[in-house]
Amino acid sequence: MKALRFCSFCCLIFYSFIATAQYNSRADSLLAVYEQAEEDTNKIRVINHLINAFMYADPIKTKEFIDEGLWLSQRLKYEKGLNLFHYQNGNYYYTYEHLDSAEMAYQKAYDIAVKLKNLNSQARAKSGLAVSNLEKGNLNKAEQLFTECLELMVQTGDSLSIGVTYNHLANISEKRGHYKIAIEYLTRSLNVLFTQSERFRVADAYFALADVEMALEHFKEAKDHYQLAYTIYQEENDEPYMAYASVGLGGVHSEMKMYDAAENKLRQALDYALQTQNESLELTALKELNDHFIRTRQFSEVLASQERIEELTTGRDEKLFKASIQNQLSEAYMAKGNPNLVLELTDSTIHYSQASENTKLLSDAYLLRSKAFKQLGKPVQALQSFEMHKNISDSLLNQRKSQQIEELRIQFDTETKEREIETLNLEVEKSNLRKTLFGVGMISALVIAGLIYFSLRQRNKRNMAEYEKEKALIAHELAYKKKELVSQTLHLVNKNTLIQELKENLKEIKKTTEVGTKEIGKIIKDLQQENASDANWEVFKSHFAQVHNDFDIKLKQKAPDITDNEIRLAAFLKMKLSTKEIAGMLNVQPDSITKSKYRLKKKFNLEADVDFNAFLESV
Repeated sequence: MKALRFCSFCCLIFYSFIATAQYNSRADSLLAVYEQAEEDTNKIRVINHLINAFMYADPIKTKEFIDEGLWLSQRLKYEKGLNLFHYQNGNYYYTYEHLDSAEMAYQKAYDIAVKLKNLNSQARAKSGLAVSNLEKGNLNKAEQLFTECLELMVQTGDSLSIGVTYNHLANISEKRGHYKIAIEYLTRSLNVLFTQSERFRVADAYFALADVEMALEHFKEAKDHYQLAYTIYQEENDEPYMAYASVGLGGVHSEMKMYDAAENKLRQALDYALQTQNESLELTALKELNDHFIRTRQFSEVLASQERIEELTTGRDEKLFKASIQNQLSEAYMAKGNPNLVLELTDSTIHYSQASENTKLLSDAYLLRSKAFKQLGKPVQALQSFEMHKNISDSLLNQRKSQQIEELRIQFDTETKEREIETLNLEVEKSNLRKTLFGVGMISALVIAGLIYFSLRQRNKRNMAEYEKEKALIAHELAYKKKELVSQTLHLVNKNTLIQELKENLKEIKKTTEVGTKEIGKIIKDLQQENASDANWEVFKSHFAQVHNDFDIKLKQKAPDITDNEIRLAAFLKMKLSTKEIAGMLNVQPDSITKSKYRLKKKFNLEADVDFNAFLESV
C-alpha cells in the first residue's frame, strides 16, 4: 500500500535535527536568519532547517537549498555537511519518487559516513538505501540492508529506529507471502515502540499489521487495526496519516461488501489529497477507488480517472504500481468492449510484472489478453494466453502452499528441538535425583517411582502433542492436494470449453471465407486431437489418485467387469461434473454420457430409485 512509502520516509526524516512541522511556522524567520548568515557551518545548519521546512511544501526551493548546502560544504571542506546534504538529497529524490537518483545520493552519504566513522550517519544512510530498494522491489537487497541497519542501531542504542526497521522487515516478509514471520516482526516492533514517547510509531505498526491481515484476507482483524491506527493519528492531529488510514479502511470495507462506507472513506482521503496537493496520497486513493469501482462494476468511473492517473505516474520508477493500474484499466476497457486497448495495456503490464517478478499481476494480464483475443475472433492466441495464465496461476498456488507448508515445518522443527532439549534436561535431572536418593529406603523408592511415572506421563503427553501436530500437517497437505485436484478439474473443464468454442468459431469462419480454409481445417483437426488426447486424463488421474486412493480398485471389487472408460466416467461423476462438461472432456455427445451412466449404474446392480452420485460418493 502507498502509505508504506509515507511511513518509510518518516524513518528517514527522523534522523534530521528537528521535525518538519515545527519549521513550517518558522519558515519566514529562518529565511531572515539565512539572509544574514555568513558562509560558515552555522549557515549550513540553517540551510538544513530550511530543507526540512520546505521538503513537502516547495520542491523547487528544497532542491535549491540542497544544492547550495552541497556547494558550501564543498567550499568549506566540511565532510559532515557533505554527508548531511547528500542524505537530504536522497530524501528529496525519494519523496518525489526518483528512486535511482535517491539510491545514488544515499550511497554517497553512506561512503562519507564510513570515512567519518559515524555510526548514526551510517545507519540513517543505509536505511535510506534499504527503503529505496524496498520500493523498487529488490527484496533480498533491502532485507540485507535493513539487517545491517539493525546491527548499527543496536550499537548506538537507537530503540526507536530499531522498532521502525522491524516494520520494514515485516513488509518484506509480507511481500514474500511469509505472513507469520511478518506478524512476528511487527510484534517485536510494537514491543519496542510501546516504550517510546512517539505514539504515531505505534500507529504505523498497527497500520502495517492491518496490511498483513488484508493479505491473509482476515478482513475483520484488518479493519480493527486500521481503526486503531486511525484513532492514534487522530489523537496526534496527524491529518496526512489519517488520510492514508482512511484509504486502508475504505479498501477493507469494500472487500467486506460495505460499499457505501468504503466509497465514503476513500473519497474523504481523495478530497484531503486534492486540498493539500499531496500527489502520492491522491494516486493511492485513486488506485483503491478503482479497485472498489471494479468490484462494484462501475467501469466508467475507472476510465474517468485514467488521464489524472497518467499525469501522476509520469516519471515515476514504480513498475509494480504502474502494472497494477494498467490491469485495472484493462478490466474496464474489456467491460466496455475495447479489446485492442486491452492488448496494448497488458503488453506493458507483462513487461512491468516480469521486471518486478510479480506473478499475480502477470497471471491476471494473460487472462485479460485471452479474453481480448477471444473477443477479437483470434482463437489460437486466446488459447495460448489462457495457457500462460493457467501455468502462472498454478505456479503461484504451489508457491503459496509451499510457503505455508514451509512455515509449518519451520515452526514444527523449532518446537521439536525445544522438546528434545527439555527432555534431555529432564533425564539429567532424574539421573541426578536417583543418585542422590539411592539407599534412602522405601520412601525414596516411592518418590523415584512417582517421578518416573510423572516423567513417562509427561513424555506421553509430549508424544501425543507431536502426533497431533504431524496429523495437522498431513491434513494440511491433504487439503492442498484436494485444492490442486479441484484446480486441475476446473482447468480441464475451462480448457475443453474454450476448445469447443474455438472449433465452432473456426467452422463459422471456414463457411464464410475461401481464404486459408486448408489451414483452418488443420487447426480444427489439431484442436480435435488435443480434445481427445489422453494426456489430460493422465494428469487428472494423477491428482485424483492422491486424494481418492484406490478408487478404481474399489470399483472393480463391486463390479469386476468394469472397463477403464467406465472408471474414468465414474471419477468425473465423483467430482460432480455435469453431463455437458463430461461430454466436452470426452469429446462425445451429452446423450452418450447419459446412456453410459445408465449402463454403469446397472453394472453395480443398483435399483432405479438409488442415487448414483451418492453411491459414488460413498466409494
